[in-house]
Amino acid sequence: MADEYTRPIEEREEQFKIFDKIKSKVPYIAPEKIEKDVRKAIQAIRKKRV
Repeated sequence: MADEYTRPIEEREEQFKIFDKIKSKVPYIAPEKIEKDVRKAIQAIRKKRV
């Protein structure tokens, strides 16, 4: 019975370990920089459509 409860928790913890490993390899980029780049990309696409 307890195994039914602990197994999903253990699986979830393993998944988060994978996410943490991936996240540790990605360089930090300020959210403002990302927002600025996204805005510029959207504007460029919109200009092409007109």
